[in-house]
Amino acid sequence: MQLFSYELYKKLFSKRDGELSVGRLFAGACAGMTSTFVTYPLDVLRLRLAVEPGCRTMSQVALSMLREEGLASFYSGLGPSLIGIAPYIAVNFCIFDLVKKSLPEKYQKRPETSLATALLSAHSLHLCLSSRYCEKTDANEVLSIQFIF
Repeated sequence: MQLFSYELYKKLFSKRDGELSVGRLFAGACAGMTSTFVTYPLDVLRLRLAVEPGCRTMSQVALSMLREEGLASFYSGLGPSLIGIAPYIAVNFCIFDLVKKSLPEKYQKRPETSLATALLSAHSLHLCLSSRYCEKTDANEVLSIQFIF
């Protein structure tokens, strides 16, 4: 979903000569927000199943939410999620494109190259973010992650 929408947004934001300077970041941010918007109701259902007591099925929880809280309950908390995912995915896809462009021409179109490039860009972004949001505690020398909500 993300990669498909990223390619669509890249075409939308590219200039006439095909150059994508800042458009690459916008395309990545929009792709992340699009996929989050589409899959968010499933995340809300998954959270409700985990938190609410009783063994109910996903369809029972969905119908209950729809009856009692309305359609908007499936998108409760979407705003902060979109704000949080946009910069992360924008940088991730920007790294993905730059790494892929740095490969020799004969490897750029191969599917396994896209997979390897995606893994490499996600890992490098993870290392970059973890160095910023992790702190070392003196008590037990363990890294603790600080999540921003």
